[in-house]
Amino acid sequence: MNPHLKTLHWTVIGTILVIFSSGCATLFSKSDYPVAVDSSPSNMSFAIYDSDGESVHEGTTPTTVVLRAAKGFVSGETYTFKTFKDGEEVGSTTVKATISGWFWGNLWPFALIPLSDGYFFDPTIASQGSRVMVFLAIDAVTGDMWALPKNVMIESNYQSTSSDELELEIKDLSDVSEDEKEDLVLLPME
Repeated sequence: MNPHLKTLHWTVIGTILVIFSSGCATLFSKSDYPVAVDSSPSNMSFAIYDSDGESVHEGTTPTTVVLRAAKGFVSGETYTFKTFKDGEEVGSTTVKATISGWFWGNLWPFALIPLSDGYFFDPTIASQGSRVMVFLAIDAVTGDMWALPKNVMIESNYQSTSSDELELEIKDLSDVSEDEKEDLVLLPME
């Protein structure tokens, strides 16, 4: 046998084994997700806590952080995002990982089950079912069955005040200096 053909033969067999020994989510999804974090108002200090209450990230909004979607083998992680002003918590939101759409791709072998007399009864069902269970288990163990949202918005009950904001100060005209009088604007009366 030609050595190049033999190499190609084993490459094809290896590729097929990898594809059929991995779940859809493991092949096409990921375990860690970039999550864009922002707050209302922006430029707030924030921290992210995992389901055990451990701080996994601290920073200032807006930013993007990379978070792991799985917690252990078969659980999705839950994160709590908190905003702070002067050390006091002023807002929070919770995000829970959801099952990835690619995870449902593991059910494709059931589409190949032949029908016998119009019923779903065929000896191949057992082998197809066990193959699906292997795919489901692989995705669960790798953690690739879970997904996180692309964006998280933390609503704060803090109203920002900027030094650039205008203030209204009412004075008697006799209390206004000559320099301040030059900046006065006459408003039309209606």
